[in-house]
Amino acid sequence: MIMEKTFNYGDRYILKHIDSNTGLTVKEFALSEAEYKDKTELLLINDYMRENPGVSYSEALLAVQTGQNKKAETKSLTQVVMDTFDTMRNDMISEYMEQNKCVSYSEAMLAVSVKRPDLF
Repeated sequence: MIMEKTFNYGDRYILKHIDSNTGLTVKEFALSEAEYKDKTELLLINDYMRENPGVSYSEALLAVQTGQNKKAETKSLTQVVMDTFDTMRNDMISEYMEQNKCVSYSEAMLAVSVKRPDLF
């Protein structure tokens, strides 16, 4: 199943379509700040309605806007997967640099990316 998730990277706003089985990005779209806020709110409302059957759209909207949506306060599965990939990538780069004392960070990153392209 493909799920949508919004991300804020400083001044960049992204909507990603992510395969929920693998955690890999299928498609990625740039968003404006306003589009990012609207899409994030819509995703939170849909999640709230899915988790609380029988809740109306207006009740879900109110819950999201007042911060009652607990899912918004916890890490999503996608974020957990991304954090795991970040940790694995950084650990592999550090390990490569320890084993090869004279390489730069960028050389180590390139070597790891060749070995494990799925982490980049």
